[in-house]
Amino acid sequence: MAETALVPVEKNLDRTQTRPQALLIFISILFVASLYLLGPVLTPFFIAFFIAYVTNPGVSRLEKAGIARWLSILGGTTVLLVIIGVVSLLFLPTLKEQFSNYLDRIPAYLGQLQEWVDPLIRKFTTLAADITNADEQQLESMTDIAKEALPVGVGGDAGAATVDLVKASTTVVVRTITNLFLIPVIAFYLLRDWNSITDNLKSVLPVSKRKRIVALTREVDEVLKSFLYGQLLVMLSLGAMYCAGLLLIGLEFSLLIGVVAGILSFVPFLGTAIGLIMASMVMITQADHFLEVWKVFLVFGVGQFIEGNFLTPKLVGEQVGLHPVIVIFAVLAGGHLFGFSGILLALPVAAVMWVIIKNLADNTSTI
Repeated sequence: MAETALVPVEKNLDRTQTRPQALLIFISILFVASLYLLGPVLTPFFIAFFIAYVTNPGVSRLEKAGIARWLSILGGTTVLLVIIGVVSLLFLPTLKEQFSNYLDRIPAYLGQLQEWVDPLIRKFTTLAADITNADEQQLESMTDIAKEALPVGVGGDAGAATVDLVKASTTVVVRTITNLFLIPVIAFYLLRDWNSITDNLKSVLPVSKRKRIVALTREVDEVLKSFLYGQLLVMLSLGAMYCAGLLLIGLEFSLLIGVVAGILSFVPFLGTAIGLIMASMVMITQADHFLEVWKVFLVFGVGQFIEGNFLTPKLVGEQVGLHPVIVIFAVLAGGHLFGFSGILLALPVAAVMWVIIKNLADNTSTI
C-alpha cells in the first residue's frame, strides 16, 4: 500500500517540475518573437546598451576615484567626442575624396573587366559550338546572355527606380536622424543607473540559483569584454597594415581600401575578400597589366598570416572559440533581423550564447 501511495506523489512532482520548464520555453519563444517583430524599434536601444556596456568600466573607475558618476559620464563622452573629432579631421576628408573618386572610377574598372572577359566568352562559345554543334543563332544568344550578366549597366524603368530610391533614402535619413538623437540619451540614462539596474536584476533572481547565475554572468562579462576589445584591436591593426602595405606598393585609394578591409575583418575572410577585390580592380587599371596584381595578393596574404598567427591568438585568444561558420551565420541572421545594427551586435551576442552553452554543457557533464 505504501508503494502504491507513492506513485501519484511522484507523478505530481514530475508535473510540478515540468511546469517551470514549459513556462521558460514559452517565455523564450515569446521573447524571440518580440525581438523579431520589434526589431526596428529596438535597434537604438541595442546600440545604446552596447555603448553603455563598453564605456561602463571607465566610468566606474572615475567614480571610484571620487568623481561623481554623472560628471564621469560627461567627461568620458567629451573625451570620446574629441578623439572622434580629431580622427575625423585627419582622415575623413581624404576618405571622402577617395570614396567619391573610387565611385567615379567603377565604370572604368568594369569596362576593363569586360574587355578581358569578352575574349574568354568568345572562346567558351566556340568550344561549346565544337562540342555540341550548336547553330549560329544559339551561340549569339549565349554570348548575349553572358554579356548581360556583366555589371556594365542598369536596366529597367529609370523613373520608377528613381522614385523608389528617393522614398527609401528619405526613410533612411529620418530613421538615422531619430536614432542619432535617441542613442546618446538612452546610453546616458543606462550609464547613470547602471549599478541600480544590475542590483535590481540580482534581487529578482531566485535565491537558490542567484550565486550560480551571478558567477555565470561574471564569466560572460569577462569573456565578452576581452573579445570585444581584442577584436577592435585586430580590426585597427589590420586596417593600418593594409593601408601601409597598399601605400607601399603605390596603389591608389590605399587609405579607403585599408579602412574598408579593416572594418569588415570582424567577419572571417570578408574584409580580406572585399579589400582584395577592390585593390585588384584598382591595380589592374592603374598598372594596365594583370600580372601586377601579385603585389596586392602579397599585401593581403601577409596581413592574413599575421592576423591568424599573432593578432587573433594574442589579442582575442581562445576564450570564445567561435567557429567561422557560426560567425558567418550570426552576422547574416543579425543583419536579416535588425539590419546594420544587427550585424554589429551579432558577434557579441553569439559569444555570450556560446559561453552560456559551454557552461551549461560542463555543468550537465558533471552531474
